[in-house]
Amino acid sequence: MQRRHFLLKSLVGFGWWLTGGPAGGQAASRPTPDAVRLLEGVLRRYSRLSTLTAAFTQIHQGRQTLREQGTLALQRQGRMRWDYTAPNVKQFLCDGKHTYFYSAARQRYTVEPVRASRDPRTPFLFLLGDRRAARLFRQVELAAVPPVRPGYVVLRLTPRERIELVTAVLVECHPTTFELARISLISAAGEQDDFLLSEIVENPPLPDGFFTFTPPAGVQRATP
Repeated sequence: MQRRHFLLKSLVGFGWWLTGGPAGGQAASRPTPDAVRLLEGVLRRYSRLSTLTAAFTQIHQGRQTLREQGTLALQRQGRMRWDYTAPNVKQFLCDGKHTYFYSAARQRYTVEPVRASRDPRTPFLFLLGDRRAARLFRQVELAAVPPVRPGYVVLRLTPRERIELVTAVLVECHPTTFELARISLISAAGEQDDFLLSEIVENPPLPDGFFTFTPPAGVQRATP
Protein backbone atom coordinates (compact mmCIF):
# COMPACT_ATOMS: atom_id res chain seq x y z
CA MET A 1 0.00 0.00 0.00
CA GLN A 2 2.83 2.40 0.83
CA ARG A 3 4.49 1.79 -2.53
CA ARG A 4 1.20 2.33 -4.37
CA HIS A 5 0.71 5.59 -2.45
CA PHE A 6 4.19 6.72 -3.46
CA LEU A 7 3.66 5.72 -7.09
CA LEU A 8 0.37 7.56 -7.34
CA LYS A 9 1.97 10.70 -5.99
CA SER A 10 4.94 10.15 -8.28
CA LEU A 11 2.72 9.80 -11.33
CA VAL A 12 0.84 12.95 -10.44
CA GLY A 13 4.10 14.75 -9.93
CA PHE A 14 5.49 13.42 -13.17
CA GLY A 15 2.47 14.57 -15.11
CA TRP A 16 2.36 17.95 -13.45
CA TRP A 17 5.97 18.51 -14.44
CA LEU A 18 5.04 17.61 -18.01
CA THR A 19 1.72 19.44 -17.94
CA GLY A 20 0.87 22.63 -15.69
CA GLY A 21 20.75 4.90 -13.22
CA PRO A 22 21.77 2.23 -10.87
CA ALA A 23 19.36 1.45 -8.07
CA GLY A 24 19.46 3.64 -5.00
CA GLY A 25 20.56 6.87 -6.68
CA GLN A 26 23.15 7.49 -3.98
CA ALA A 27 26.14 7.85 -6.27
CA ALA A 28 28.29 10.95 -5.93
CA SER A 29 27.72 13.86 -8.31
CA ARG A 30 29.84 16.78 -9.41
CA PRO A 31 28.69 20.41 -9.64
CA THR A 32 29.09 22.02 -13.08
CA PRO A 33 27.69 25.02 -14.96
CA ASP A 34 26.90 22.64 -17.83
CA ALA A 35 24.22 21.03 -15.68
CA VAL A 36 22.33 24.32 -15.46
CA ARG A 37 22.63 24.81 -19.23
CA LEU A 38 21.26 21.33 -19.86
CA LEU A 39 18.31 21.84 -17.53
CA GLU A 40 17.49 25.15 -19.20
CA GLY A 41 17.60 23.40 -22.58
CA VAL A 42 15.15 20.73 -21.42
CA LEU A 43 12.81 23.42 -20.12
CA ARG A 44 12.94 25.38 -23.37
CA ARG A 45 12.17 22.32 -25.46
CA TYR A 46 9.21 21.00 -23.51
CA SER A 47 7.61 24.12 -22.06
CA ARG A 48 6.56 25.20 -25.57
CA LEU A 49 4.42 22.10 -26.07
CA SER A 50 0.68 21.73 -25.53
CA THR A 51 0.50 17.93 -25.72
CA LEU A 52 2.89 15.00 -25.63
CA THR A 53 2.59 11.25 -26.03
CA ALA A 54 5.16 8.52 -25.44
CA ALA A 55 5.73 4.89 -24.66
CA PHE A 56 7.18 4.23 -21.23
CA THR A 57 8.82 1.50 -19.23
CA GLN A 58 8.67 1.89 -15.47
CA ILE A 59 11.21 0.01 -13.37
CA HIS A 60 10.71 -0.01 -9.61
CA GLN A 61 13.81 -0.87 -7.59
CA GLY A 62 13.24 -1.54 -3.90
CA ARG A 63 12.82 -4.75 -1.95
CA GLN A 64 11.81 -6.25 -5.25
CA THR A 65 12.29 -5.17 -8.85
CA LEU A 66 9.13 -4.66 -10.89
CA ARG A 67 9.05 -3.77 -14.58
CA GLU A 68 5.91 -2.33 -16.18
CA GLN A 69 5.14 -0.92 -19.62
CA GLY A 70 2.54 1.22 -21.29
CA THR A 71 1.77 4.53 -22.98
CA LEU A 72 1.20 8.00 -21.65
CA ALA A 73 -0.45 11.15 -22.90
CA LEU A 74 -0.09 14.61 -21.40
CA GLN A 75 -1.82 17.91 -21.99
CA ARG A 76 -1.59 21.36 -20.52
CA GLN A 77 -3.84 22.22 -17.56
CA GLY A 78 -2.73 19.15 -15.65
CA ARG A 79 -4.28 16.45 -17.81
CA MET A 80 -2.55 13.09 -18.08
CA ARG A 81 -3.30 9.51 -18.92
CA TRP A 82 -1.11 6.51 -18.14
CA ASP A 83 -2.25 3.24 -19.72
CA TYR A 84 -0.34 0.24 -18.36
CA THR A 85 -0.40 -2.79 -20.64
CA ALA A 86 2.11 -5.22 -19.07
CA PRO A 87 2.39 -7.18 -16.92
CA ASN A 88 -1.00 -5.98 -15.63
CA VAL A 89 -3.61 -3.71 -17.16
CA LYS A 90 -4.00 -0.51 -15.16
CA GLN A 91 -4.89 3.09 -15.84
CA PHE A 92 -3.95 6.26 -14.03
CA LEU A 93 -5.76 9.36 -15.28
CA CYS A 94 -5.98 12.99 -14.23
CA ASP A 95 -8.53 15.34 -15.76
CA GLY A 96 -7.04 18.40 -14.06
CA LYS A 97 -9.39 18.23 -11.08
CA HIS A 98 -9.45 14.59 -9.99
CA THR A 99 -7.16 11.59 -10.27
CA TYR A 100 -8.46 8.12 -11.11
CA PHE A 101 -6.66 4.81 -10.64
CA TYR A 102 -8.10 1.63 -12.18
CA SER A 103 -6.81 -1.92 -11.75
CA ALA A 104 -8.20 -4.57 -14.08
CA ALA A 105 -6.90 -7.37 -11.84
CA ARG A 106 -8.74 -6.03 -8.79
CA GLN A 107 -11.77 -4.77 -10.72
CA ARG A 108 -11.66 -1.60 -8.63
CA TYR A 109 -11.06 2.09 -9.19
CA THR A 110 -10.40 5.03 -6.88
CA VAL A 111 -11.04 8.76 -7.20
CA GLU A 112 -9.24 11.57 -5.39
CA PRO A 113 -9.18 15.35 -5.76
CA VAL A 114 -5.92 16.49 -7.31
CA ARG A 115 -5.09 18.60 -4.27
CA ALA A 116 -5.42 15.54 -2.04
CA SER A 117 -3.02 13.47 -4.10
CA ARG A 118 -0.13 15.83 -4.85
CA ASP A 119 1.90 18.72 -3.54
CA PRO A 120 1.87 21.63 -6.07
CA ARG A 121 5.65 21.90 -5.67
CA THR A 122 6.32 18.49 -7.16
CA PRO A 123 9.58 18.00 -9.07
CA PHE A 124 7.78 17.67 -12.41
CA LEU A 125 5.93 20.97 -12.59
CA PHE A 126 7.55 22.68 -15.54
CA LEU A 127 7.48 20.64 -18.76
CA LEU A 128 4.46 21.70 -20.80
CA GLY A 129 3.82 24.08 -17.93
CA ASP A 130 5.59 26.36 -15.49
CA ARG A 131 9.33 26.84 -16.05
CA ARG A 132 9.56 28.58 -12.68
CA ALA A 133 9.52 25.12 -11.08
CA ALA A 134 13.28 24.98 -11.64
CA ARG A 135 13.50 27.15 -8.53
CA LEU A 136 12.29 24.18 -6.51
CA PHE A 137 15.76 22.66 -6.73
CA ARG A 138 18.65 23.86 -4.60
CA GLN A 139 21.22 21.91 -6.59
CA VAL A 140 21.55 20.78 -10.21
CA GLU A 141 24.49 18.51 -10.98
CA LEU A 142 25.78 16.05 -13.51
CA ALA A 143 25.12 12.70 -11.88
CA ALA A 144 27.92 10.15 -11.72
CA VAL A 145 25.70 7.37 -13.05
CA PRO A 146 25.75 5.91 -16.58
CA PRO A 147 22.99 6.92 -19.00
CA VAL A 148 20.53 4.41 -20.40
CA ARG A 149 21.17 5.70 -23.92
CA PRO A 150 24.73 6.09 -25.23
CA GLY A 151 25.72 9.74 -25.65
CA TYR A 152 23.08 11.05 -23.25
CA VAL A 153 23.82 12.72 -19.92
CA VAL A 154 22.15 12.37 -16.50
CA LEU A 155 21.29 15.30 -14.24
CA ARG A 156 20.63 14.98 -10.53
CA LEU A 157 18.16 17.51 -9.10
CA THR A 158 18.00 18.00 -5.35
CA PRO A 159 14.83 19.76 -4.14
CA ARG A 160 15.03 22.61 -1.66
CA GLU A 161 12.57 20.70 0.50
CA ARG A 162 11.45 17.10 0.40
CA ILE A 163 8.63 16.90 -2.13
CA GLU A 164 6.19 14.24 -0.98
CA LEU A 165 8.45 11.18 -0.61
CA VAL A 166 10.86 12.26 -3.35
CA THR A 167 14.33 13.34 -2.20
CA ALA A 168 16.09 13.43 -5.58
CA VAL A 169 15.24 13.38 -9.28
CA LEU A 170 17.42 12.06 -12.10
CA VAL A 171 16.81 13.49 -15.58
CA GLU A 172 18.49 11.90 -18.59
CA CYS A 173 18.60 14.00 -21.75
CA HIS A 174 20.52 14.48 -24.99
CA PRO A 175 23.26 17.11 -24.55
CA THR A 176 22.37 19.10 -27.70
CA THR A 177 18.75 18.33 -28.61
CA PHE A 178 17.67 18.03 -24.94
CA GLU A 179 15.36 15.12 -25.75
CA LEU A 180 14.32 13.22 -22.62
CA ALA A 181 15.14 9.54 -22.25
CA ARG A 182 14.56 8.87 -18.56
CA ILE A 183 13.20 10.44 -15.39
CA SER A 184 13.91 8.74 -12.08
CA LEU A 185 12.32 9.42 -8.71
CA ILE A 186 14.30 8.49 -5.61
CA SER A 187 12.39 8.11 -2.36
CA ALA A 188 13.47 8.82 1.19
CA ALA A 189 13.62 5.07 1.76
CA GLY A 190 16.13 4.65 -1.07
CA GLU A 191 13.67 3.13 -3.50
CA GLN A 192 13.83 4.28 -7.10
CA ASP A 193 11.32 4.42 -9.93
CA ASP A 194 12.80 4.84 -13.40
CA PHE A 195 10.55 6.03 -16.21
CA LEU A 196 12.21 5.21 -19.54
CA LEU A 197 10.65 7.18 -22.38
CA SER A 198 10.56 6.31 -26.08
CA GLU A 199 8.51 7.09 -29.19
CA ILE A 200 7.91 10.64 -27.94
CA VAL A 201 5.52 12.64 -30.13
CA GLU A 202 5.33 16.38 -29.55
CA ASN A 203 2.04 18.26 -29.94
CA PRO A 204 -0.03 15.33 -31.28
CA PRO A 205 -3.77 15.88 -31.73
CA LEU A 206 -5.76 14.17 -28.98
CA PRO A 207 -9.48 13.37 -29.26
CA ASP A 208 -12.12 15.07 -27.13
CA GLY A 209 -12.80 13.15 -23.96
CA PHE A 210 -9.43 11.44 -23.99
CA PHE A 211 -8.82 12.57 -20.41
CA THR A 212 -12.29 11.62 -19.16
CA PHE A 213 -12.42 8.53 -16.98
CA THR A 214 -15.19 6.03 -17.71
CA PRO A 215 -15.27 3.01 -15.39
CA PRO A 216 -15.56 -0.34 -17.21
CA ALA A 217 -18.84 -2.15 -16.73
CA GLY A 218 -19.08 -4.04 -13.44
CA VAL A 219 -16.11 -2.30 -11.83
CA GLN A 220 -16.66 -1.02 -8.29
CA ARG A 221 -15.39 2.17 -6.73
CA ALA A 222 -13.10 1.69 -3.72
CA THR A 223 -11.78 4.00 -1.02
CA PRO A 224 -8.27 5.36 -1.81
